[in-house]
Amino acid sequence: MDEPQDKYYLGFFDDAEQFVAVMDFIDHYPTERSCFIGFFMMERSVQGHGIGSRIVTELCVYLHSLGYEYIRLGYVDGNKQSESFWKKNQFTDTGLRNHTQDYTVVVMNRML
Repeated sequence: MDEPQDKYYLGFFDDAEQFVAVMDFIDHYPTERSCFIGFFMMERSVQGHGIGSRIVTELCVYLHSLGYEYIRLGYVDGNKQSESFWKKNQFTDTGLRNHTQDYTVVVMNRML
């Protein structure tokens, strides 16, 4: 298996330059024309206002313009907040599961 080529931590700021979100992002993984979101965390005080969805939408538009085919991510099975957020943002269950000793990760994709 190839190692990820590029791993980034992206910070997002609001208009007042307050830090509101962070994303762990692996470029060209699991394929050359895809990327993987390792985690995406929002400041609790700005959750539920559409900012996270706007960040995801803008990322998707940008990656599509560069010729990417899809974005992949995983969430811990049973985390209803994560499941709801990613489904709302057009990610679909691939049917793949990664099992660890403590939890199962549900793998999702969004086609670009």
